[in-house]
Amino acid sequence: MVTHDFYQLVSSLEDNNPKLFSNQDEISRVIREQKALLHAGMTQIELIRVLAPIISAYRCGHTAIFPSETLYADIIENNPIFPLFVRLFDQELYIVGNNESYDITIGSKIVSINGYTVENILEILLNSTSSDGQNITFKYGIIDMMFNELFFQYVTSDETFIVEYIEPNTSTILSKQMDGLTSEILFGNNNLQDNIPFHAEYMDEYAILKIETFQPFGIYTRSSFANFFLEFFTNVDNLDIQNVIIDIRNNGGGDPTVSSDLFSYIASYSQPYFVPESLNYYPGLKSNIPLKEPHFNRNLYVLINGMSFSTSGHFSALVKSQNIATFIGEESGGSYTCSDNSTQIELDHTGIMLYTSQTIWTVVTSDLVFGRGIMPDYEVIPTIEDCLNNVDTVLVFTLNLITED
Repeated sequence: MVTHDFYQLVSSLEDNNPKLFSNQDEISRVIREQKALLHAGMTQIELIRVLAPIISAYRCGHTAIFPSETLYADIIENNPIFPLFVRLFDQELYIVGNNESYDITIGSKIVSINGYTVENILEILLNSTSSDGQNITFKYGIIDMMFNELFFQYVTSDETFIVEYIEPNTSTILSKQMDGLTSEILFGNNNLQDNIPFHAEYMDEYAILKIETFQPFGIYTRSSFANFFLEFFTNVDNLDIQNVIIDIRNNGGGDPTVSSDLFSYIASYSQPYFVPESLNYYPGLKSNIPLKEPHFNRNLYVLINGMSFSTSGHFSALVKSQNIATFIGEESGGSYTCSDNSTQIELDHTGIMLYTSQTIWTVVTSDLVFGRGIMPDYEVIPTIEDCLNNVDTVLVFTLNLITED
């Protein structure tokens, strides 16, 4: 059964994925190596760990695998996972939140978990997650966002954990054993419908436009985004604000109709969004996008990080190509081209869910590096101290630039 599902995944990827950033020799090598790990009686999680490096070899951030719907629900409700909240800073793992009963100082650096060093853990997770081309910041962003689930899925499904750690400003390695917590208990109920996809802030010298996602959902339709953008730039114009900050950090993408609308307020000249060979899914986006009023043509700053992906990458690439903004943060996860229009395939025996991209989407740009994200003009990477002190160092840096100018 596992052999059947293994080859079903391999053939499904071969038939559907456009291999935009892939190297066939690398894919073939990984398939041979992972096939040798198959054995009778494998659990679904064990098979996922075998399949994940094949997905990763396709170098496509829109291609991934997930447990079957049944197993996923069981994991959420019944399987204890690593119970501490952690984040990566300079490839080191720090505790940024925990259950009070564990009594570990926030800001402590993890040395190992159940015998796996942080270096071991990162090697496994990086080899099991996907990103576009040679990009690495997207992988680190995914690990940051989903460490607890990824550790369970790709490293070990242990229900108790021995954590070795070093407290801040010390060098002694301490050890503590703790029980895992289910995802329901650890994360609670995060209802997407309660989120607001956009925010605005107006000050004398600057205005901030924070876009959490370009994807309409719930009550937030395309018209909601369009009305908000019009209101924002009208306010900027009326208040005679000279500096606008567009923050798309952690914006994983969405609808290009929305991002093209935002672009129409800041572009220096009218141009198509998508290249001519793109599919006709979005009417009008292969023609010149009319510039909208009130148009902003003063000082523009765009904040990006590894989770600025997909449509956010397209938007950033257009802005970068027209040279109309200063980019601040870290290399974005996406850029001017990617493959998406993903299809969902359920493997016959295990029910493992494969998502694979099918279509290449490229925006009209020039002089950008294939397989890499948008490079910031100023690389500003938060530290553990910034996190503990609740300092948005990227925004602080940007405001200092504005003040200096």
